[in-house]
Amino acid sequence: MTNNTPRMIAEVRSYVGPDPYSSCGGIFDAKDVWNSLAMGADLCQGYTGFIYEGLFYAYNINKGLLRLMKENNIDSIDKIKGKSIL
Repeated sequence: MTNNTPRMIAEVRSYVGPDPYSSCGGIFDAKDVWNSLAMGADLCQGYTGFIYEGLFYAYNINKGLLRLMKENNIDSIDKIKGKSIL
């Protein structure tokens, strides 16, 4: 199963405009957060991922995002918007 959330965010944003968008559903790791932010999400929510991953869910995502940002020479999470998805 693939995560369609980032694609849906981009599609809704193209119709509705620049309102704040929250990405939810299919957020399990840093790559999922990156892809949602890259496609225009302002916020990412993780419920199922937290249930499956447990107490270190947010820690692992933050650590993974820092690694991805370093690999892509990005110094601010705000600069992920508009980048290519992974």
